[in-house]
Amino acid sequence: MHCWFCSVRDTDEAHALHLEMYGDVDAKKTSSETKIAYNVRHVDVPRCADCHSRHVIAFYALILAGIMALALVAAVLVAMFTDLPSWVWGLWAGLAAGLLLGALAIRFLILKGINSIHQARTQFPDIVELLDKCYRFGRRPKGPIPESDQPCDQQDTPGPDSNSPS
Repeated sequence: MHCWFCSVRDTDEAHALHLEMYGDVDAKKTSSETKIAYNVRHVDVPRCADCHSRHVIAFYALILAGIMALALVAAVLVAMFTDLPSWVWGLWAGLAAGLLLGALAIRFLILKGINSIHQARTQFPDIVELLDKCYRFGRRPKGPIPESDQPCDQQDTPGPDSNSPS
């Protein structure tokens, strides 16, 4: 089987992208408790070792870009609200801006020619099929007590009486 991300190399099971999705949520409320039932599906997107390492590098480049963006904002705030010599905050801002652009360029270039993890979460056929069935990413429902899922086609379509003349 070929890697879904690059479509060139053979997959390596140890480097596959493992995602969990839940759906078919059914919540039953009684006076003293709420019982919630749901199904969990495990989806493995086939990936080779090279694509895995490229995804890891792209993730760390994104973290570096975020840190440099914060450093750039801090340099601008220091320039506005302190009496620090202009060469200090100018050097700080220039270094942060250069590293920010460099990290974003690395991320762009390292992912060139392969699908990203975001694309796998939106375009991989097994995931698209589950998303069409109202499944969501994660192991279990989070937040407030969920309501029972309705079929996806019933959530967005109006009722049968909505088109009748009044």
